[in-house]
Amino acid sequence: MNPRENGVWQLAVVAACLLLTSLLSSVFADWFVESSGHISVSFLWTTLLSISLFQRWRPAHFITLLFSCVQLYLAYVVLSYNIPHGGKVLGFGLLVPLHLTVVLMLLFSKGINQYFKRGNSVAA
Repeated sequence: MNPRENGVWQLAVVAACLLLTSLLSSVFADWFVESSGHISVSFLWTTLLSISLFQRWRPAHFITLLFSCVQLYLAYVVLSYNIPHGGKVLGFGLLVPLHLTVVLMLLFSKGINQYFKRGNSVAA
């Protein structure tokens, strides 16, 4: 596989994780809160972040990292309260590995870093 294409595939995994987190919270809201509660992660926000990552908009890398870190922190807070008190844990338990994947791939992936530094031009 061409090393330049590697960053695109890794970004596809990041985008899939982001979109999956927003779909999980909207489609399976009862995994997160009681039936009277409300939770949502904006599908539009995650879609725009995913598109801007593929377009190599430099601030998107930081904004996506910040967004995923905030989501991880919120999941940690909710899980640390819900586990001892018998609250809902399934939804937040699923969000943690997805956002952790996003954070780790954006921080440590050589392919994604090369994609943002040199670009992914096919002609080059």
